[in-house]
Amino acid sequence: MHKVGKIVTYKCPVCSNKFQDYQTNNRKYCSRKCQEKGKTLFWSGENAPNWTPRLHKRCEICGKKFTVRRIYSSQRYCSYKCRAQWTASLPDTQKPNWQGGVSKLPYPFEFTKEVKQFIRERERFRCFFCKRNERELGYKLQIHHIDYDKSNLDYLNLVALCRQCHSKTSRKEKRNYWTNYFFNALEDKK
Repeated sequence: MHKVGKIVTYKCPVCSNKFQDYQTNNRKYCSRKCQEKGKTLFWSGENAPNWTPRLHKRCEICGKKFTVRRIYSSQRYCSYKCRAQWTASLPDTQKPNWQGGVSKLPYPFEFTKEVKQFIRERERFRCFFCKRNERELGYKLQIHHIDYDKSNLDYLNLVALCRQCHSKTSRKEKRNYWTNYFFNALEDKK
C-alpha cells in the first residue's frame, strides 16, 4: 500500500540537512537522533510546552534577585533561610504559628520519660496516625496531647505521633478536627 500525497522537502533545524517526506507526516527532523537533540535544544526554557512566564523579584531580607513562577507571585524571600530570619525578627504575637503563648507554658513535672515511654509502648512504637514505627523513622515518637492542654496527662488524652504527623496537628484552625479524630479513634480502639 503506497501513501498518496504531496512529497515536500524539509530542512532539519538541528543538522541543517535537507530531507523529503510526505506533507501529511509533518516531520521536523531528519532522524530520531536529531529529534532527541531538538527536544533538548528547542523544548527548554520558553519553548517548553508547560513553560510559564517568570517574575523577577528581590528578596526583602538579603536583597538578592530571584525569579518565581507566576503562581508564586506572593513569595517575598529567596530561600527558607531568609524566611526563617524574617520570622525570627517578628515579635512573638505576630509570628505565623503564634497561639497566644500556650506553647511557652511548661509541662507539668508528672510528664516524665516514663509516661512518654508508656504511651509509645501502648502504641507498640508506631505512629498512631500513619502507623510507621520508630525503627523505620530513626527517632523516638513524640507524644501529642489530644485536647492541646499540656497539664492534662490522662493516658486517654495522649497519643504517640511521628514528627510529620505531629506537625499536621499543630494548625490552630484544624484543632477541633484533630481532637475529634483522635478521641473517636481511641474509642474505636477500645
